[in-house]
Amino acid sequence: MTTDILRAPKARPFAREVGTLVLLALPLILGQLFGIGTDVILSMVGGHMGATVMASVALGSSLWIVVFMAVIGLMMSSQPAISRLHGAGREHEAGHVFAQALLLGLGFGTLGGIVLAVAGPLFATLMHLPPAVLPGISAFLHGAAFSVPALGIVAACRGLSEGLSMTRPTMLVGGAGLAFLVPAAWLLMEGAHLPGLGFVGGYGPMGAGIAISFVLAMEALFYLLWVGLSGRYPMVEWTAEAFRIDPAVISRLIRVGAPIAVAIVMEVCMFSVATLMVGQFGAVAVAGHQVALMTSAVFFMVPLGLSLAVTVRVGRAVGARDKPAILRAGLAGFIVMLCTQTCSGLCMELLPHAITGAFTDIPAVAALGASLLVLAGFFQFADGTQAVAMAALRGLEDTRVPMLLAVLAYWLCGIPLGAAFAFGLHMGVRGVWFGLMSGLTLAALMLTLRFFWKTGALSRR
Repeated sequence: MTTDILRAPKARPFAREVGTLVLLALPLILGQLFGIGTDVILSMVGGHMGATVMASVALGSSLWIVVFMAVIGLMMSSQPAISRLHGAGREHEAGHVFAQALLLGLGFGTLGGIVLAVAGPLFATLMHLPPAVLPGISAFLHGAAFSVPALGIVAACRGLSEGLSMTRPTMLVGGAGLAFLVPAAWLLMEGAHLPGLGFVGGYGPMGAGIAISFVLAMEALFYLLWVGLSGRYPMVEWTAEAFRIDPAVISRLIRVGAPIAVAIVMEVCMFSVATLMVGQFGAVAVAGHQVALMTSAVFFMVPLGLSLAVTVRVGRAVGARDKPAILRAGLAGFIVMLCTQTCSGLCMELLPHAITGAFTDIPAVAALGASLLVLAGFFQFADGTQAVAMAALRGLEDTRVPMLLAVLAYWLCGIPLGAAFAFGLHMGVRGVWFGLMSGLTLAALMLTLRFFWKTGALSRR
């Protein structure tokens, strides 16, 4: 009886933290699922237009996603900065941070779009890809280049809204974007006869790129209108003075965001290199690998959305100078992640053939994909843990050391072990996946230890 009474005050705050985190995370999880729906829709439309178009869009997307994630990573710095101000009761200063983030996102996004349009096709040529897909890749990248500045705007708006613990706009904007993409991709890629207009669209891979640019431009417009007209962001001033460049704020955003961008790009590149290694084992191996990888990516949107909410909660606790709440927010993230990853892992372990059957009707591809999903089910915990730990550290604005730890795990453990297992031990595709599992597990372990070391150091001050 006495023990229960003593424990109750501690249990209640933790239970409240878990409940708050779940409510904050649900819209973000849906927003992430809407985002990855873009890849699924483009793959489905491209799949009906022949192997060349599908390959051009897939390969072009693999280059576009690197620039995409670099912009996302850099702009992730605004979310913890604003959540700290929110926790400290200084929301009135968030408008200035948002204005600088918007300038940074637009500038870096424009630079990224230029790099994508100019360097992307050249890089594709240097990779010695089949000549038949090179024109399609170039067309896709030219069409998608305009999406990157719009992405910078969307990321700045998300940083403001999510940093203030308002996550529903992200879900609504993402859902609206996906709804726009379905007809846009079909019309611009395949084309259709429209009454009074004749045949419209039918631009193939370029149409896919244009569709992405159109949708992200719509999302940027919707988000800006929401921020400006909803009345929920009174701290934002739409004046020339408010948007004057502040080098100190922008440099801080870059200082925090650049390591995040590097860590994310290194992880994306790890999976890209893994795909290239799988390519040594033939077309069936690549197809099975892609099915398993796409499925894993869809499931990963759950801990990724959760991790965004963890950053907000940790950042807010830091701003409030509430040291116990910092640890509580991180622990709540790990507990919720264990629940979500248990569900996703069980789905992969118990229903691998049903899942792969939804992607392909080729028996050999489905069988390999199912066997890889069984492996993927085991590293769901490692993948979720490293995402939540990295997010909690972002809330502390601790990004440089986590970047180094992630690069170490991905490139000095994951890739070398994958190559050793696949080629040295002749384990084939499964060896590559064992390497990925090793890298993610090491990253999860080091980043988690880093978070608990940091929170321990804070509690001792």
